[in-house]
Amino acid sequence: MNGTYSFSDAGDKDWWDAASNNDPVPDGDYWATVIGGGEHAGERTNLTPVFDDIDEPNGTWTLRISDLCEGDTGEVFAATLDLGGDHAFDGTGVGEIPDGVTHEGGCAPGTPRDVTFNVTGLPATAPADVRITGLALTHPWVGDLTATLIAPDGAATAILFGGTGVKEIDDPEDQGDDSDLDGTYSFADEATWNWWAAAAHAGAIDAIRPGTYRTSTPRGADSPGANTGLTAAFSTLATPNGRWTLRLVDNCGFDGGGEVSAATLELLPRTPGTPTTRDCASLQTALTGAQGKATAAAAALTTAQAALGSAQQAEKVAKASVKKAKKKLKSTRKHDNQAQIKKAAKRLKAAKKRLNAARAALATESAQLTSAQASDTTARAQLRSAETALDACQRG
Repeated sequence: MNGTYSFSDAGDKDWWDAASNNDPVPDGDYWATVIGGGEHAGERTNLTPVFDDIDEPNGTWTLRISDLCEGDTGEVFAATLDLGGDHAFDGTGVGEIPDGVTHEGGCAPGTPRDVTFNVTGLPATAPADVRITGLALTHPWVGDLTATLIAPDGAATAILFGGTGVKEIDDPEDQGDDSDLDGTYSFADEATWNWWAAAAHAGAIDAIRPGTYRTSTPRGADSPGANTGLTAAFSTLATPNGRWTLRLVDNCGFDGGGEVSAATLELLPRTPGTPTTRDCASLQTALTGAQGKATAAAAALTTAQAALGSAQQAEKVAKASVKKAKKKLKSTRKHDNQAQIKKAAKRLKAAKKRLNAARAALATESAQLTSAQASDTTARAQLRSAETALDACQRG
């Protein structure tokens, strides 16, 4: 298993069949199945009827994942419980994303590709949750692309991602991350994956892994690549009804542009009278601060890891130097040349001194890495806490 999976009564895929014939199991929407070991193992079952007798769905639900045999491990990165109530609107106007323009002075944006969503029938209040799902994208250079969601009033907007990997906006040589896009991507506030980190991990050869991501600050921002709040960007809407637009722009040429073949806008209505994100300004400020601290802590951790690697390499070189000096001393002793022996012994002493210094530096860098790891863990915990608090406020 290595992907994003959904389970619903409307699922169109057989989990047992997919697991038996694929490695890894492909992404998709599956129906639930009876667990193994019994007469009906692997047969299709429905989720909803199991909970028919529940009068009150509010409270803490638990998704328990158990590994029944030792020898291997796994990890769950994100999960969403959907009890219904979201309104999904499929986008129209999909197609090719025109390539940008490259000239002597640099790059210029191409013609936007606007995918639109006609939203109707929702209460006249800011939505409790906003997300883009099923965004099917291909593009050969993610750093060129900007994706922006625009509300019907034209004023409220949110950048999903933009200028991915560009750290120096005024540097014409900084063309951003050159990873491909080739899959289906979603953007939601409860996601844990960071878009910029995924792009950096993919590298120049591979495509960014399909899945659900947080929206992120674009190039030119104070902390480019930091997670942002998608729902919060639309907290002042008087009504969500009308035409929403997902605008995709290629900002540089010579890569052939890309294509968007599908996209869905999902909105969770807010019951009139419940708090909106307009009441959550202080929590949004706290989240922004936590995002900055988490970004700084992650950068410090990366620096500490690099420093430790350099210290380890320096120790390795120093060890080799001592080994070489010992070999030289051993060789000179065979010839009973006191001057040469004295010289070789002096070199060995100096090599050992350098080794001791390298070991001391390694110990220091190890301690600094431990401290950076602790700071990173604390910052990420504070970020999750801030995200949870803001989400609870926004959902009322």
